[in-house]
Amino acid sequence: MGRVISTYYKDESDTDDYCEVKLDSKNEMFYIKYYNGLNNALKFEEEYPGKSISYVESAAENWALGVKQLERGQLGLL
Repeated sequence: MGRVISTYYKDESDTDDYCEVKLDSKNEMFYIKYYNGLNNALKFEEEYPGKSISYVESAAENWALGVKQLERGQLGLL
């Protein structure tokens, strides 16, 4: 379980979807967890080994703005 660095909310989402940028200090890695806002169910987790916090936060912001799309079926969670 990582420490939450920041949270991003999806624009124009009817389900209030959001994601959290987290730090796994044990593995020294940032990752993003994407959630369904209606029931807070985890939809997808994406790891970014070797990437900076600014890179990962940009990915999260791009998702919130609709620029970055998660493909249906990623890990079977969407």
